[in-house]
Amino acid sequence: MNCSSSNTLNRTPGRLRRRLLACDLDGTLVGRDHKILDADLAAIRAAREAGLHIAICTGRNSRESVAVADALEISGPGVFVNGATVCDMNSGKILWARTIPVDLCRNLVDFIGRLGHAVLILTHDPHDSLPEYFITDSAPPHRATSEWLLSHQTHAQPCARIQPPWDTQIMRLTIVVNVGDSDGMVRQLHEKFGDAIHTENLQSPVYDCHVVEVLNGGVNKWTGVRQLCRLINLDPADAVAIGDDVNDLAMLHGASLSFAMGTAPDAVKQAAKRVTAAQAQCGVAQAIREILDGA
Repeated sequence: MNCSSSNTLNRTPGRLRRRLLACDLDGTLVGRDHKILDADLAAIRAAREAGLHIAICTGRNSRESVAVADALEISGPGVFVNGATVCDMNSGKILWARTIPVDLCRNLVDFIGRLGHAVLILTHDPHDSLPEYFITDSAPPHRATSEWLLSHQTHAQPCARIQPPWDTQIMRLTIVVNVGDSDGMVRQLHEKFGDAIHTENLQSPVYDCHVVEVLNGGVNKWTGVRQLCRLINLDPADAVAIGDDVNDLAMLHGASLSFAMGTAPDAVKQAAKRVTAAQAQCGVAQAIREILDGA
């Protein structure tokens, strides 16, 4: 689909108030068909030419996002793994990371295993900073986990427990459960581990499951955006954010200007300052037009 574009995308304002655009990928910029609409690409290009630093801000890891960064023709730091890392968007090199402490991670893996679930562990190679996956053998992988690994041509190395040096580099633990089972899982995790962890409870309509992500306490996309701003010497007050799901809540609430996609849940729309169109109707392009017009 090609959405109509406004002439405002063809002009640069005299003084752009915003200097950073933090944009979610899946459901925001990238559709279910894994494509980016032409009007959104043109809008991203216009925003970059107007002087904004365009930053991917996603739950994906850096390796899974390289093709998008290339399509957008953007470079420099972006936010990945829901705020656990800030990486160079082209090379994947880690510029900042908040990993899960070794003892906490072991306790989490043991606890989740006793509940009867396999844990998909995202870590990174301590030598080249590139992300790697392991999966615990405490239970068979969920059907959706196996489907996701196959469709993304991603390998997860089976293990009983993560070993050095990987155990000091763990960014995220993922538990995949049936629809309706995630609230109970999140409740049990926080009853056991409290504020030592941060969880994201995400529904995946594509794989018909719920995904519970466990990060180090206090980690979210907004903490990642603030670290990105520190690295490129920007005030977080100059950031604008666009997102569509519950893992965008902190970012949309923290940014002084933020847009929720038209298909976002009500809680996400309430956290944002504005609501734009759906991804299929080029909501990112619509938001960028407002930004370039001085929103």
